[in-house]
Parts: sequence; C-alpha cells; structure tokens
Amino acid sequence: GTLWAMPDDVYISASFARTFAEGGGLRWYHGAPAVEGFSNPSWVLMLALLQRLPGFREDNLGLYLGVVNAGLLVTLVLAFVRALRRAVQWSALPSPRWILALVLVWTGGLGLSFWARTGFETTAVALLAMTAFCEALAPAEQLRLWRIAGAIGLAFWTRMDGVVPCVAAIVALAPKLRVSRALLLATGGLLLCIGAQFALRRWYFGEWFPNTYYLKATGWHFADRVQQGLQFNAVPLALFVGVVAPCWLWLRRDLRQVAAPIAAALSAYAACLAYSIDAGGDLAYFYGYDRFTV
Repeated sequence: GTLWAMPDDVYISASFARTFAEGGGLRWYHGAPAVEGFSNPSWVLMLALLQRLPGFREDNLGLYLGVVNAGLLVTLVLAFVRALRRAVQWSALPSPRWILALVLVWTGGLGLSFWARTGFETTAVALLAMTAFCEALAPAEQLRLWRIAGAIGLAFWTRMDGVVPCVAAIVALAPKLRVSRALLLATGGLLLCIGAQFALRRWYFGEWFPNTYYLKATGWHFADRVQQGLQFNAVPLALFVGVVAPCWLWLRRDLRQVAAPIAAALSAYAACLAYSIDAGGDLAYFYGYDRFTV
C-alpha cells in the first residue's frame, strides 16, 4: 500500500502524541517510564489532536503533516508581506500576483521547504518568530506588546530554542520601549509562560530540561562542539561575514528607514548561526545551520 512516511524524529514525537491521545500520558508507549524524549511540546499536542481526528490512520501521518505545514508556509508568507509593508511604510496592498510570487519563492527555499515537507516544527517556529518581528515593527504608539510576548512564548513551547530567531523582534522593539504597565504585564506574562513549562516538566518528568538537551550537551566538550559547528556552518558563516554584513554596512545610508529592520533581522540570523555553531551544527545536506533554526 501507500505510506506517507516521516523521518524518525517526527515518529518519536508522534509516538508520545499517540500515547497521550489514548490516555496513557506523555509516554513513548503505554507503561513506559516518564522520560521526555521529545523537545517540541506544542507540536506533540498538535500531533495528539491529529490522532483524534475521525478516520486518522498512522500510514497517512506524513500527508496530514504536509497539509499542516503547507498552511503554515502560506501564513508565514502573509506575515512576511505584512512585516515588509511596515518596514517600508507601504500603504498599498500588494497584488495577488506579487503575493503568489512570494509564496513560490518562500516555499521553494531549499532549507525551509525541505524541513516542512519532512514534518518538523521548523515552519511553526519561523512563523511565530516572523509574527513577533512584524508586531515589533509597528510604530511605538501602536505596539501590541501582548502579541509579541505571546508569539515568543509559543515559540518557546514549540521548541525551547525557538526563542533564538525571536531575537529580531527584541532588537526591533528595544528602541521603542518605555517602562509602562503594558510592558510589565507583557513581560510578566512571558516569564510566567516560560516558567510554567519548567514547572510542569519538573512535576511530570522530574527534570528541569528535556532529556534530549542533556544528551546533546553532556560529555561533549565545548571546543569540540564549536569545531564541528564551524565545519558544518562554514558556508553560511563565510557568506554572512564576507558578504551580507559588509553589504549592509555599505548600503545602510541608501537603505534609510529600512536599514534598522534589516539589521534586526540580521541579528536573528547571526544568533541562529551562533547557536548552531555552539550546538555542533547539523550537516543538513550541506545547507548548514540546525534544522530548527533554518
């Protein structure tokens, strides 16, 4: 028969989701020890909801995830269009043809589309980071801080390192911030959201961090991690240091009001690259980066 297959990591998350959907808790299988073998809580919850859909079959898991990620990719493009309009103060709506061209460009991007097709939560992290960035580009008097905090909080719940690409929103937001009740409420809400994950993990699994993070870092010397990270990320690092950053410095006066949003976006790129290097990188078919920060 036909099998809509996924990579092994996605099946691990789906196994936890299936047991959860069947009432066995967040376990790899019924009766398994309480070990957090996944690092994407909100994605596991989404997979559990898929398991509850009428007529769901395990053989079609890849098809369901393909539909979910296709919707996320299109929504990501629309968020990008909105961010672009805010950055350049563009009041006119783009034509449908222009939006279609952007959809084709974004979904044709090798890294993002590849990991979307394989069912990972990469597109969800990218969408949440783009949403926070778009909201941070609003004029100071129109900022909706709770939306930015909500997007960052959901990115954290999708993956703990999902906050890394959200650096763009924080950098874009920083010059506009003034101490206010709204800022304190948004910050408090974000900290509560983040703290809740640690508290729930400690209560249920008995650990403060996901088991997968211990496996990644424990016993792997920092110098060795960085050496491999530099090797795997040599191409994007060389392009960023040798081409992208110098081009921004050269063009920043001509870019005018767009220079600051571009710098904020590039700060997230640099943060993701640094994170990937520190974590040992991911060869990812020679694209560089880790698949979750693509």
